[in-house]
Amino acid sequence: MALVTRYVREGQLYTRDELKTHFDFASDSEFGVFLKQLKKYRVLKTIKGKNSKEEDESLLEEGDEDYVGEIGDNDKMKFLFRYVGLLTCKGRIIYVYPKYIEVTGDSIPKKEMRQVINVLRKYNKARKDIIREYSGKEGKDEINLLSLMIYFIQDYLEHGLYSNEEEITEINSTENYLWQKTIDETFPIIRNNRPYYTEIYTQRKVFNEDDYIRRLHAWIVTDSCRQMKETGLAEIYGYPYLELSSEEKNDFGDDQFISNRIDDELRLQFDDRKLMLLNAMNSYITLRGKMREGDEVMLLLGTRTFHVVWEDVCAKVFKSQRNEKLSNLGTRYTPVLDYVIHNPADGSKELIQLIHKPKWTVGGLLREPKDTFIPDFLSFYSENGLFYYYILDAKYYCPELHGHKITKNPGVEDVAKQYLYYLAYRHFLDSISVTFKDVKNYFLMPKETGSIEDAGHVELDLWNGIPSIPRLVRIKKLPADLLYDKYISDKTIPLNELDV
Repeated sequence: MALVTRYVREGQLYTRDELKTHFDFASDSEFGVFLKQLKKYRVLKTIKGKNSKEEDESLLEEGDEDYVGEIGDNDKMKFLFRYVGLLTCKGRIIYVYPKYIEVTGDSIPKKEMRQVINVLRKYNKARKDIIREYSGKEGKDEINLLSLMIYFIQDYLEHGLYSNEEEITEINSTENYLWQKTIDETFPIIRNNRPYYTEIYTQRKVFNEDDYIRRLHAWIVTDSCRQMKETGLAEIYGYPYLELSSEEKNDFGDDQFISNRIDDELRLQFDDRKLMLLNAMNSYITLRGKMREGDEVMLLLGTRTFHVVWEDVCAKVFKSQRNEKLSNLGTRYTPVLDYVIHNPADGSKELIQLIHKPKWTVGGLLREPKDTFIPDFLSFYSENGLFYYYILDAKYYCPELHGHKITKNPGVEDVAKQYLYYLAYRHFLDSISVTFKDVKNYFLMPKETGSIEDAGHVELDLWNGIPSIPRLVRIKKLPADLLYDKYISDKTIPLNELDV
């Protein structure tokens, strides 16, 4: 059966019948296995009872009970995908696109998802949180099928097909003369006291094109490329389509027979590269078999915590200085330099480390905890001799207005923290003469495309009694496609472009 490709939206509520139709399942039992597997990987969440009537940001929160229990016919039960990226399950290729993307009719966000997956790849390079490169040292439960496919393609492009070379000794060939053997085992013709050899031993290396492991390797590389093409990942990764074998998997025997042949070869090899390749081949046969049978293994390239990716995108594109030392900042901002001169002990501190920790007195003894406030983004910006301080918080939210109500918005604790972040730095900002009017306190939220937009503000009246404090936290809607393009290409956007 050909693979079925479908797109779904992160956080959108779907009924059981909607999912069954959308993913083209005729059998209830097969569809039930499909749902159970997605729930087991905590990709698909069950929404029950009154909360299933309308979408709300709280629905994306989770508990263990959201991934277990019944999945049968229940009119009050709905499902949502708590995941962004690509996965395969039961012959279905599933693209889960971010919640800020809106589609109409039968259109699919193919271009947008290609960019999102490239963002995930970029994010993954530094952290290995999404796909770990295959190293041969993983445990059985740590190996991801996609990392294996990438490994096989890259290894082939660098080293070629698996081969067991055999040295063949011949007479009068054209390469690698064996002079010592020739002298020892042949009789020369002597002329003018000089020996002339009519037969010269030579040596050349050959390998058996029909070697079982070599043929198997060719098929695995071809199969990896085929699956990368079917899922659309070949285009994203930029790999060529390598068709090295016309054989089918059945030509090599069942999984147990193949594994036994690989184990036989492992006992004969000592080369590190060959040992790693053989072990990878063994894992691939096992995982591929399970995936084709609809067992536990799925191919995944995505994350259940896309808000962390959005935070990283914003921090890189707007170049957060949160973890820069004050001594370094002082080379670019004279007020900070003056502060370091008067407070040399703080010169080695990072900007984030200026926030005081709570002080606990217990049993008459003063104690400080390890943790305190941790803002997402802190940065200075200078323009025309003036200095500004940005306190930014990347919020992966898409607020919606319903009359006088707002939904899918950050909670009151998120708003309160933005004021507290300013208060935490007030002693420092006062000492370098950066007034509250020069502090920019923004929420950064995604939208699909367009330009940077000032979408409004939020405020808490309880701060009205405190003088000289920024009253508003402004909401900036940022075009995700623009930020992703900058993020992927390691480019930045000046902070003052947020001041629209």
